Amino acid sequence: MDHTMTPSAMRDALLTEHRAIRAHMDAVRVEATRSGDGGMSSAARAALTGLAEVVEAHLAREESLLRHVLPGADAWGPARVEAMMREHAAEHAALTQALRA
Repeated sequence: MDHTMTPSAMRDALLTEHRAIRAHMDAVRVEATRSGDGGMSSAARAALTGLAEVVEAHLAREESLLRHVLPGADAWGPARVEAMMREHAAEHAALTQALRA
């Protein structure tokens, strides 16, 4: 974790990652549409795998950056960390299920 990052720099970095995730999601949609009803093509599977990798890296970075910042942000900080961790666990499970499907 980079403890020298300002909150604004953290926000900007995470929002940049969010844009990259959306671009990967668009690629998955495009490839899934091309696959039609014949199952998932290798291109669609590769796009989905790429999305999963980007999301997993983002979740780890978000946790690394925010786990120590959020508790002191306000009275709800500790609850925000717990919510983030729950959401990330659910997202990880959804990605794993999608990759297995």
